[in-house]
Amino acid sequence: AKMKKEGEEELEMWTPTGSTFYRAPESFVLGHSETIDTWAAGIVSFELLTGKIPFYSSSLTRVVDEIVNKSIEFDKYLLSP
Repeated sequence: AKMKKEGEEELEMWTPTGSTFYRAPESFVLGHSETIDTWAAGIVSFELLTGKIPFYSSSLTRVVDEIVNKSIEFDKYLLSP
């Protein structure tokens, strides 16, 4: 992904940043832009609402696989007593 601000040249970011648990799916397979911050904010919001992070495993490889391939199941956490 490329980002461009008015009057600037396009930038493509590839440097991984942040904790694996909060990284956006595209950051594992594509270059990324500032939109990955929106994903991280969503993960933090999910954690604040449920007390859990949506993708967790003791294996970082499995965490990455779940982030890239699995949907977040809000109902499972938010509708439970």
